[in-house]
Amino acid sequence: MRAKLFMMLVSVAAGCASFKPEPMQLLKGHWQSEVGGYPIVLSYSETSVQVNGEAPADYSADGNTITIVSADSEHEQTREIRFQGRNTMVMTDPLTGTERTYLRVVN
Repeated sequence: MRAKLFMMLVSVAAGCASFKPEPMQLLKGHWQSEVGGYPIVLSYSETSVQVNGEAPADYSADGNTITIVSADSEHEQTREIRFQGRNTMVMTDPLTGTERTYLRVVN
């Protein structure tokens, strides 16, 4: 009986894990933080990001890393992303190690 109960719990846990969204699926939407005391809002679509409503810049994703290409295609920025739940995102600049926490803007 204990073996059946254990197997049932393992099956339920495995089923729940398979419904967990991929991390980059959580990226789409609006995220807010502060830089030097000023608010900043990043708006991510499937392929681009806007900073405070400015012109969008394209990005590509590879695992938990995104590469943002400037509108003039002359500059690239790489960020490592991890999520702490659905509404908290931490971005890390791999060159400097600087982390910034963003909260999802919920309408």
